[in-house]
Amino acid sequence: MTYCLKIRKEYGEYVLKTLKKQGLVNSSYEIIREKEYILIPLVKSQIPSSLIHINPIIVECSPKRRNHIRTYRDFLVNKLPQKVYEKLPSSYDIVGDVVFIRLNNVPEKYWEEIGNALLKFHRGKKAVYAVIGETSGTERVLPLKLIAGVHVDKTLHVEYGCKFIVYIGKVYINPSFSYEHKRISELVSDGERILDMFAGIGGFSIITAKHRNVEVVALDINPYAVKSINESLKINRLRGVVMPIHADSSRSERLLNKKFSRIIMNLPGLSRMFVKNAVKLISDEGGIIHYYRFSQTSVEPLYELINEVAKYGRRIVKILGVRRVLEVSPTKKLYVVDAYVM
Repeated sequence: MTYCLKIRKEYGEYVLKTLKKQGLVNSSYEIIREKEYILIPLVKSQIPSSLIHINPIIVECSPKRRNHIRTYRDFLVNKLPQKVYEKLPSSYDIVGDVVFIRLNNVPEKYWEEIGNALLKFHRGKKAVYAVIGETSGTERVLPLKLIAGVHVDKTLHVEYGCKFIVYIGKVYINPSFSYEHKRISELVSDGERILDMFAGIGGFSIITAKHRNVEVVALDINPYAVKSINESLKINRLRGVVMPIHADSSRSERLLNKKFSRIIMNLPGLSRMFVKNAVKLISDEGGIIHYYRFSQTSVEPLYELINEVAKYGRRIVKILGVRRVLEVSPTKKLYVVDAYVM
């Protein structure tokens, strides 16, 4: 008998990534799907503390045993020098029919072979891109290099029942953010007016408008991001309304003749520069700011937001939560501060 972690299927991608990072997935067995739930085989009966909030349970299960090919790395056994093989990453991202992988510690001459192994393992995928740097600037374009397959101009990415058109190498997307998109959407009430200051492909905007009868203004300075949102709106059925605008958020208060009950500030490297704009756009009766920031600890973004809001004549009356969204490196983490501003 094997132990499995039973969760609702909408949390599948987020939970699987978390379990893999902690080495808890028993990859000798296949995942079981039961209507609204999935059961993930575990190497031991343990629930990570970071998953408690989604109410997972441990159950006994009888999953099917996998064949001997369990990861893309199995295709590379004895084909790479042992020192190179040991450096192969276990995690990577899949967006539609494209695979993104970081190979920082692997010599470039082996990249094509690694890419081909990923295509062999993930049948039906069209391309593998090596991520060769970090996102930078307000357009947040990720530098990529095609290492296997054919170039893909755009692909269809699905997240919590929403479909997104993604222009490869021209827009920002991070599949690790999927749970955060869902989390924010569940905090929103019908009738809210929301500003997504750095909307990207519309992860926050579209998922929120799918589940809530709201008005969302989705700003982005990247024309391809706005193009992605406009195309995605044509293939999703929403309860609310999303209005994409191609604009610089530093000019947002001059462009928008309205105030908002909630503002999402997901530009972690530069969000501090835009607090002034957010403060001017939050409702006079008060509203919520979701403030994303890179930091080593949760203390820095918390006090930074408190001080910046006060600098521009408003005040935070309640901290609704501070959460670590993801870990970029041992010294760089992404936090979000949820705060009520008056």
